[in-house]
Amino acid sequence: MEPRAGRQAPTCTTRSGSTGSRSIRGGSSSTRNSSSIKGSRPVLGFLLLFVLAGWPAAFASSVRVTGIRTGITEGRVRVVLDLTGPVRHQVWTPTDPERIAIDIHDAAFDDAIDRIQLDDPTVRQIRVNRLPGPKAQLVLDLTARARYEVFSLPPGGGYGHRLVCDVYPAVPSPRVGAEPASWTVVIDPGHGGKDPGATSRAGDREADICLDVGKRLEKLLAGAEGITPHLTRSKNLSLGLRERILAAEARDADAFISIHINAARSSKVKGAEVFFLSLKGATDEASREVARLENLGGDFDSFPLDEELKDLPFGIDLRQSATLERSSLLAESVLGSFEKEGLAASRGVKQARFIVLKSIRIPSVLVELGFISNQQELKRLRDPSYRQKLAEVLEDGILEYIRRYAPQRNP
Repeated sequence: MEPRAGRQAPTCTTRSGSTGSRSIRGGSSSTRNSSSIKGSRPVLGFLLLFVLAGWPAAFASSVRVTGIRTGITEGRVRVVLDLTGPVRHQVWTPTDPERIAIDIHDAAFDDAIDRIQLDDPTVRQIRVNRLPGPKAQLVLDLTARARYEVFSLPPGGGYGHRLVCDVYPAVPSPRVGAEPASWTVVIDPGHGGKDPGATSRAGDREADICLDVGKRLEKLLAGAEGITPHLTRSKNLSLGLRERILAAEARDADAFISIHINAARSSKVKGAEVFFLSLKGATDEASREVARLENLGGDFDSFPLDEELKDLPFGIDLRQSATLERSSLLAESVLGSFEKEGLAASRGVKQARFIVLKSIRIPSVLVELGFISNQQELKRLRDPSYRQKLAEVLEDGILEYIRRYAPQRNP
């Protein structure tokens, strides 16, 4: 079945015949009808001109697709549509042969845009259909069934509005006796060694609490099917912020979670919150202060990750945007697990400029499990059974994210 080319407007026809010349009997009636028709002709003519003048405008698109960019990397084809404004889109997947069709409402392709042939084992070619409505339709002809993601990006990095389609080869059916698909999760217990983190008046150290919860989480994830967990540190040692990120990058992790305990000037402040990276600034003043404390000893702007992007077709903009989107989903899943269990008051998902979250490839979040400055929460944080519950909540949030959002892995 070919992607539909849009329904044609019904054609209106006029037939002449005996019924068309039938007159109304009765002189007075005939005269009244005749005069009323004659008197209405200027009005009808004006309405007809108005409708005809407005007809092209009714089908004029408000957004133009000004270009299509493609990039092929290992295991993925990326198609980017450059737009003059935001759009609504709908995706459907015809079969026999396999295709991905994206309907872009109230939009039109520029005249110079035409089909694109690709040298890729999954996506054979990209076609454009100009449909009435108006509607711009992008069709990706596939060689076999594939997984895909379609998402919009706002202006940024020198580009305007964009619509992005990522296509991944479908995961083959597992072979008999083959190892199950595996996802890698890197767990980062915050602080350590010479850096104790937040400390209570009684001497409780953030670094120690985070390490204990991290080890418990590692043990839980190790028992989950298809999950391979790794700790950035397994004992009380100093570890630089950059080293923590590079540990996740080196393992090509599917998720990176940094565990922390918060502190505040007021002893009344309490609750759990989850952060993901902001490239522009913190969500609020409190988030900015948390980021400042957690970033001590690191240099955000000089972090040398951008070098690896120089050969990518779209540079840091799209890749960072896709990672941030996944990071936000991971943050929502983890905080949602806290809210579901009612383990701690929710302070929401927030953004801040944390060095430890500055990865262009790995979905990353920083979790503040509670406030060491709040006596009620400190009492619970000292309890091993409560730490175990914290680890279980984190596990549930990570597994929910992987189940719903993480890219599939080949066995």
